[in-house]
Amino acid sequence: MAEKIYMASTDTERTVTFDLYLDGEAQDMGSATIECHMTNTRTNTVTTITDILADADQVTNTGRIVTEFTADQLVAGTYTLEWEATIGTSIVTYPGNGDERPVLVVRPAAA
Repeated sequence: MAEKIYMASTDTERTVTFDLYLDGEAQDMGSATIECHMTNTRTNTVTTITDILADADQVTNTGRIVTEFTADQLVAGTYTLEWEATIGTSIVTYPGNGDERPVLVVRPAAA
């Protein structure tokens, strides 16, 4: 079952930490270029987030990344998240199984 994350469109803390695995094994992201694809589940519009950092200690925290969303990206709605990592000439999508992609629910600002 996919993880569900809740945020509000007015949140000022907009970072989310994930551990990326392939076939149950954490993957070293130290040399990777990573993008996050955030797909609106209603419109299928895809927003690409490039402000992603791999944890500096990939030995202890193998596969750990931090995704930083901007205020403009946190529009009320429901989104699926997937990460595309480029390591050398290889490109891998995490999680590979669509059913495992986290769901981000962005609520509108409180009235």
